[in-house]
Order: sequence, then C-alpha cells, then structure tokens
Amino acid sequence: MTFYQLDWKVNQRALGIRLAVLGKEPDLGVPWLMGRRFGKKIPEPIMLNLSPRGGPDMPDVFLTGIPLLSERLLQTMRAAGSDNLDVYKVEIRSAVGGTVHSNYKAVNIIGKIEAADREKSTFDPRSEPHLMEFDSLVIDEKKVKGANVFRLAENPLRIIISERIKTALDAVSLVGVQLIALDGREEED
Repeated sequence: MTFYQLDWKVNQRALGIRLAVLGKEPDLGVPWLMGRRFGKKIPEPIMLNLSPRGGPDMPDVFLTGIPLLSERLLQTMRAAGSDNLDVYKVEIRSAVGGTVHSNYKAVNIIGKIEAADREKSTFDPRSEPHLMEFDSLVIDEKKVKGANVFRLAENPLRIIISERIKTALDAVSLVGVQLIALDGREEED
C-alpha cells in the first residue's frame, strides 16, 4: 500500500491563487496532535477570524493549531473510509465585510500510529523521537493495520493518508491541498 502526507503548503503563485490566512486561534485547552478523543466538551461553534493579510481564496484545509477541513474534503474522506475523525462546528469570519464561512469543521484525528520503518526511512538522528525530521519516510504497512488516515507518532504534525483516500481526493477539485507521496513526489490541487 502507498501512503501520502496531507499538507497545505502549496505554490500559490504557480496555481494563480492567494489563499486566505487564519488569524490567532483560540486556546481551547485540548491537544489536537495527540490522536485521541478529548476528555472535555469543546464549545461550538469554534469562532475564528481570517487575517487581513491573507488572500481571497478559501482553501479546503487549514493545518495550523486547529486542523480545519472544508465539508467537501471531510465528506470525501469519510466516503472513502475515514471513520476516525471527530468533528466540531466552526465559524470563520472574514476580515473584510464580515462574511461568515460555516462550511468548515475542526477535525480531531483519532489515531496516532508509530508506523515509520526506521530501517528503510532516513531521518536526522539528532531529532527527538516524537518530532523526528525525515528526509524520506517509509511506512510499515503492518503497523498501520488498515487505517486510512492517522497522525504519525514519530512526528504527529504529519497527517498520513492511504492510497484509497488519495484516490478519492484526486476525484474532487480541492483548493490549497497538497498530497505528498512518501517517495518525495508532490501533487497540488
């Protein structure tokens, strides 16, 4: 099975877009990177603001402190087999004009898997075990046990998706989404 990293650092100039940027996010007191359900209730909707320094194009994903997915991205992932996503209502207010975007969800990915094949991957040996910096990452499929989306335990900033999810995402027109093949190839939408 082939795996990909879900990212959002796209080449905006090459794509002819200027993506919106989130302002300061509220501290909700929950660990979005831990890969487990929250032990407390999250107030909904989570209120966010766009920064005036961003562009007009709304991406399908914001991966900052609180992961935000557009409803179409979330629905596509769920239809393709991602059943480990806890979602929370979000309202994002535009910096100019006050438009409210309510077609996003805050997403807590349930599942942090220690799946890097350290024998086949290359990484900075000085990096810490839970923030490993990989030059190349090979996933041990046996450790994944069929998960379609998960956080990598060796570096939970990395959201890993299966080939099945990637194929489904390729079938929809997404904005500002990058799927990085773990062999180093990049695909931007």
